[in-house]
This record gives sequence, structure tokens and C-alpha cells, in this order.
Amino acid sequence: MGSASDVGGTELFVDELHVVRAVGPVVWCVVTVPARTPPAAGAAAAQRAGEFMITNVLQRRSCWLGLILDVRQGPSVFGPITRDVSVRLLESAEAAHKPFAILTGSGPTQHQQYLALAATHAPRFALVSGDAREASAWMTTSH
Repeated sequence: MGSASDVGGTELFVDELHVVRAVGPVVWCVVTVPARTPPAAGAAAAQRAGEFMITNVLQRRSCWLGLILDVRQGPSVFGPITRDVSVRLLESAEAAHKPFAILTGSGPTQHQQYLALAATHAPRFALVSGDAREASAWMTTSH
């Protein structure tokens, strides 16, 4: 499985840069940011999508097993607002004991940024990887 769009799923939230789908018990958020997207528009969209996922997915009593955030088609680096949203997602996953995998692209900066945040804000429940199979397996790994 390369992404949620490869297997369908039920759309839960859609905006100009995000598609959030339920694929069985796992929620996938696929981020697609065209090259000409203004940083402020990307940050605002990240806030909206992040709020949806925190409120509906990353709660201890939500029906969802966990979250996979696929940023492989996102920006190669993130700014301060997206960083803050990412911290809130990670902290929410850790507090709710929900596995949270972040699929990064081939750019080392993006991977390192998420790796540093995950280690600090969700050391038990976050995984940063470039491998969709590993991210899917993380959802059912004992944490």
C-alpha cells in the first residue's frame, strides 16, 4: 500500500491541500502541496486539518486505531505554524496512546525535522519513515 488513495477509504475531511480518509480502522492524511502554494495558505490549511485530526482521531476514546500522515508530496521543509500543528498532533497521539506514523519524502531536511519533533513530543507512539508498509505495520505494533 503506497497511500490511502491506493485503496480508497471513506473521506472524512478534504481541503485544498489535504485528504483525510478512513482506511479500515486507520486514518490517513495525505498532504499534497503544489509548488506555487503560498506558505501562509499552506500553514492555514495545516491548522484546519490538524484541528480535525486532533479533535476526531487523536483522542483516547476515538474509534480510530491510529493516524498516518503522508507528507511525501508536501513541502520539503515546514515553517513555524506547521511545526506548531505537528507538535500538537504528536502530543495528542502520545497522550491518547494512539500510534502516529509520519511518511516523509526523499528530502533529508523534511525527514530530520519530523524525526526531531517525534523524538521530543511522542517518543513512544510516533514513527517517522519513508516506507508506507512500515507505517501501516506501526499501527498494530505494541507500544
